Amino acid sequence: MRIGHCVRSLDPADGGLPVIAQRLAAAQSLAGEDTLLLTHDLPSRAATLLASTRVAGIDRVRHRAVPTLHPLAIVPEEKWGRSVSQAIEGIDFLHMHGIWDPMLAGIASAAQRQGVPYAVAPQGMLDPWSLRQRALKKRLALLIRYRTMVERAAFVHALHEEEARFARKTAPRCRTEILRNGISLEEFPLAASDPKADQEDYFEHRFGWPGTRTLLFLGRLHHKKGLDLLAEAFARLLLRRSDARLVVAGPDEGDRSAFERRIRALRLSDKVAVPGPIYGPEKYAALRSAACFTLPSRQEGFSVAVLEALACQTPVVITHACHFPEVEQCGAGYVVGNDPVEHANAFDRILADDDERSRRGRAGRTLVSSKYTWDHIARSAVALYHQYLN
Repeated sequence: MRIGHCVRSLDPADGGLPVIAQRLAAAQSLAGEDTLLLTHDLPSRAATLLASTRVAGIDRVRHRAVPTLHPLAIVPEEKWGRSVSQAIEGIDFLHMHGIWDPMLAGIASAAQRQGVPYAVAPQGMLDPWSLRQRALKKRLALLIRYRTMVERAAFVHALHEEEARFARKTAPRCRTEILRNGISLEEFPLAASDPKADQEDYFEHRFGWPGTRTLLFLGRLHHKKGLDLLAEAFARLLLRRSDARLVVAGPDEGDRSAFERRIRALRLSDKVAVPGPIYGPEKYAALRSAACFTLPSRQEGFSVAVLEALACQTPVVITHACHFPEVEQCGAGYVVGNDPVEHANAFDRILADDDERSRRGRAGRTLVSSKYTWDHIARSAVALYHQYLN
């Protein structure tokens, strides 16, 4: 089967969508499928970005460039439409990653004309919290373009039952199927018996801080990620553990300055680092070295960063909005509310006992390796493609 994965860009600075699209396509290629990535990236840039993705099977994935469409274009111009029709020629099934992108809507329209079925993966974008952000603009966009794109999909790829319900509420005629996100275990070659053995401490090397006392946030610096909550929680933690440290790493999407102002107001600047985005081996070294990974989000789809932390045998503290109750059920960390006190208490419990922290790390690795790998998810996705083709 020839499968086309559609995403705006392959740049990891765009968040989880490029990571998910690339790794799902790579896993499907390893399973014997013919996979392509359709993006706005120019061929030379796409080749560079794919070469930097160190995951098995990515070298088998081909790329096709789709010209940029003006975001206000309600009806794509004829030349653009011809380019898209050529880009999807010969594809049996399309998988759209995201919602609010004119490229995806244009590809969906072309697919309908050419009889090519497609799936839409909202990745949290139809969550009520997300829809309340720029609410009027999104209501108009749904009315003009995107509700039709969702309802005419073969199915909506939901990350969990709650997201499936959100999709059906937004587009009542859509069909939903649940597929989680995953990881590629070969990116995380750790010895399950001793998660921190024989590893250089990334935080000691870069900041002069011991990783055994460092909390790590890794993601986009956006209001929805709850960095204001994290600052308050960390201040409370320091009242009990003055040797704790916090690293907040990721591309700025509007919340960095507000977070740094809050840190200065709380007089925590000497205990908090904001190094910007980190990728590749540096990111994995940070995940392996951290005492705890945290994601205090107000809204999430299903975070790949949490899966990566668990694969690195690092305990996690996340919110209920992350839709991952198995973290606490298996003993890999804590799932708490959007409350600084709850976060501080969870951080304190993880930092209190090194042996218990190692046990939680092993539990997290076991969880993701048993249920959340891309090879398993890729096979499930292909089975759904065949089901809807038939």
